[in-house]
Amino acid sequence: MEVDIEMAENKNFLEQEEKFLKESLEKYRTENQKEEINLEKEIQELEEEMKRMEEENPSIIEESKEFWDNLSIKDDDENDLENEEVNTEKKERVYTLKNKTKIIYKYEKNTIDLDDCRAKLAKIEKYNKDGKIEVECFYHYGFLKKIIYYNEDQTINNIDYFNIYYNNEQPSISSVYSFFISKMDKYFKIKNLEEKNIKIYANTEYGFKFLGNYPSNMIKTNKESLILKILIDDIEIEQEDIEYFIDDLKSFPTITEYYSNNKIIKKDIFKVERVMEISDNLFFNANLTLQGVLEKTEYYNKDNKVDKIKEINKFIYVTEAGFSEYFPRIEF
Repeated sequence: MEVDIEMAENKNFLEQEEKFLKESLEKYRTENQKEEINLEKEIQELEEEMKRMEEENPSIIEESKEFWDNLSIKDDDENDLENEEVNTEKKERVYTLKNKTKIIYKYEKNTIDLDDCRAKLAKIEKYNKDGKIEVECFYHYGFLKKIIYYNEDQTINNIDYFNIYYNNEQPSISSVYSFFISKMDKYFKIKNLEEKNIKIYANTEYGFKFLGNYPSNMIKTNKESLILKILIDDIEIEQEDIEYFIDDLKSFPTITEYYSNNKIIKKDIFKVERVMEISDNLFFNANLTLQGVLEKTEYYNKDNKVDKIKEINKFIYVTEAGFSEYFPRIEF
């Protein structure tokens, strides 16, 4: 009986939520009418602009071609890979570039096959041609925890710190943690979001457009939507549990500290928002996930006290190692 009541309440909430989201999307589109595009006129204006530019500078086409040719990858690029070595005993993969930079991927001790896409990184190190360390990236279960950047004199330039969050995407706020097994809670510490940090964005052809905050009265129907689950530092996870939820973990930055003469000169402060993206290009769709945000930057004076604060509130992304880059990094 209780299960039936709960299912009925959930169905009612989903209907209310979808109605609200559709109305928000419709309101946005009504207030932002898409202009009719005259394709012939657009092409004509483009051709006229090209003609005008060529008359002003007859060599502009050749210069443009030369510019793009210079951007192309050359065979003798000093950042190209020269050699790759795999040491299965040390659980290491060493990349040597043509400029003699060495990049070392270190894997967890229980790794069997370094070529397995599921192999978990423990650390990445980068050394310049003189053998001086430039970058260190630290991982836990393959998830990024910290990046240290060094100056030429081996002092620290800046440090990025990360937390590992449970980030299971859901179609509705009522679905947050609804299938989370309670025995997993032992691996996580809890942090609460503020209601203002649950936001709604429309997925438009011009990118994501902010529609507003999620309604407070609807949040109250599921207070778990305000909960963030953060993996406890350096905790060991049982193998069967890893297999259950490891794919739903994600690293987000918390703080970046910048140093000069071994003193902090500024800090970037990050936060996490719960973001719902909605669209109805073919059919109505909602996707609820977490998003990292650079909230503010604090500037420190010579007495190590905050001298100035700059509010920023800008989305950030964490680029992972192994796709097009050797290193992870925070993208602004």
